Amino acid sequence: HPSIFLPVMTMPLISKALMTSSSRVMMASSVSRRGGASSRRLLPSAPPLLIPVFDNATTLPTASFNQRRCYSVTHPPNTGSDPLHLFRRECISRKLCDEDGTRRTGAHWVLSIAANASADNASTEPPNLRTVGIQRLSSDGIDFCVKKGSRIASQLQQMESSPNGLPLSILHLQGRIVAGESAEQWRGDGLCYAIPLKEILPHMPSVTITSMVASQRIQAERDDARDDGDNDDDDATTESAERTTVGNKSHTTEVIQRTRMELESGDLSFAEQVASIQAVRFVPYRLECMKGGPDSIMWERWEWKRPVGNDDDWKSAEWESPNVLLPH
Repeated sequence: HPSIFLPVMTMPLISKALMTSSSRVMMASSVSRRGGASSRRLLPSAPPLLIPVFDNATTLPTASFNQRRCYSVTHPPNTGSDPLHLFRRECISRKLCDEDGTRRTGAHWVLSIAANASADNASTEPPNLRTVGIQRLSSDGIDFCVKKGSRIASQLQQMESSPNGLPLSILHLQGRIVAGESAEQWRGDGLCYAIPLKEILPHMPSVTITSMVASQRIQAERDDARDDGDNDDDDATTESAERTTVGNKSHTTEVIQRTRMELESGDLSFAEQVASIQAVRFVPYRLECMKGGPDSIMWERWEWKRPVGNDDDWKSAEWESPNVLLPH
């Protein structure tokens, strides 16, 4: 609200309690005599106290009128702390997962992942970027799933006999940038490995299982039609196993609905689910967290690292003490 500042001397007396000794306008006089004549002069006084008067206010402003914004300070994590444990703890506080790190029913818990387009380091193709649903977060890593036949699933299949995992980068966002709240950005680098589907299948949303199995069924129909030479529909062309056009939308809808009913009735075989879905575990060797909000002096940023090796021992190696990084 616009305010007008008026000298106290021009305002009616509001109450003596409001006029403390430090805020009164002190005036004094002295008497000097020159040649028997007396004269009075005013001594210099403090400037008049200015009190804000609001155009629509009925009471005086409270102490909050001059209150300044208070900024929060986030304490750094403990030395040697496990970033995956901290990551899970934050997700639990935001009701994204249960205490054991499994996804809560109905929670929108997602992760952006980026992998090399191919194993060829000289490739000029951009990284393969996608968003996947997190199914479980534990001290072993972050578990999610992709469709069999996708680029990541195919690369994992090619590396099945190799002890080395597939290099991957991740990004996870949570929270809101509004007053009184904070947001977090978790990102990191590591290796991902294929894991048995049965480990995360009970935690997967039914819509994810349905869409992946149905997509695999439609892809198989397209492949069979192409092999028989019966596919003359230009709209049914396939750029890759993960970018197949819909073609006949009514038929696609029918396949998805039939798959959903089979899953709900228990008629969808586990073998077909295994043939359609690839479970993946991301094991990081570097993680960082950036946290802050409107009430923060600056965004806090920490980085954890641990050595990576060619054997599986590094997956359980302890994390080094976190580094405190600049926000940018």
